[in-house]
Amino acid sequence: MNSKIRNVSNMSIFENYVSFIKARNYRNNLNYITPVKEFLNWLEKRGLRSVKEITATDINLYSEWLHTRPCWRGEGTLSDNSIKNHLLALHLFFEMLLDTKVVSAAYVLPAFSKRKTIPREILSIAEILELKRCCENQLETSIINIAYGCGLRRTEMVMLNVHDVLLSKGYLVVRSGKNDKRREIPLTEKISAEIKNYIFTFRQQRVVFSVPLENAFFLNSNGQRISGGSLNNMLKTICSRCGNKNITAKNITLHCLRHSIATHLQEAGAGMEFVRDFLGHTEIDTTQLYMIRRRKQFKTA
Repeated sequence: MNSKIRNVSNMSIFENYVSFIKARNYRNNLNYITPVKEFLNWLEKRGLRSVKEITATDINLYSEWLHTRPCWRGEGTLSDNSIKNHLLALHLFFEMLLDTKVVSAAYVLPAFSKRKTIPREILSIAEILELKRCCENQLETSIINIAYGCGLRRTEMVMLNVHDVLLSKGYLVVRSGKNDKRREIPLTEKISAEIKNYIFTFRQQRVVFSVPLENAFFLNSNGQRISGGSLNNMLKTICSRCGNKNITAKNITLHCLRHSIATHLQEAGAGMEFVRDFLGHTEIDTTQLYMIRRRKQFKTA
């Protein structure tokens, strides 16, 4: 992660850049400030003392590094959008350097090349049932039920509160999904029964450790709201426990379960509008894209 900029000259230039960005009144200034601080940290680790020493080779190396840089808030590496945001921030930084005559010539950033998208893995209904059989406690079962049975995104699972699960009414409420979209998701009788057991037994044993009382649906061993990374790691543990080569060979994440339920709903005859509302998509085009990708996977399988 970002550390303090040690070089006094670079720190002064960075502070000027922060003022430069704030004067432009962008919607989220940190999107343009944090990447530049990270870039200056990277330069210092390479032994460059001043931004005046930057060469085209340094910029190309940094661009290549961004494609392999770990995502500190989640799994894997930076997304294409994050890389584009980093490069845009650098473009603004270099623009300021030129305007303030810190450098005499413009730096040229490498063209952004979008990486090939790897399709999400889709599990069959039989594989989903096998995952549930491999769960060792009610928390693990609830992870499958909420990610697959309810189709929640990882962030939605993290932010889900226990009072959002309305067992008496037979549905679950996502109060602030992507783009602040609210939706209600019906619960089957089996999922309702399993969630009820989790809330009043396993979760109840953990919530006693939280002070003040924690409202989160998913709790860690300390009775606190669990992180998305921990939920994903627990899913991977369940997958490895199965011993099924068809499952262990796949890179299964929580979002794969969401894609799986979307596929299974359509295969069962659910209309596109129902699937859109179930997943919380704003546009039906996004839902259709799920299905197009799935059909392409079938053709190449």
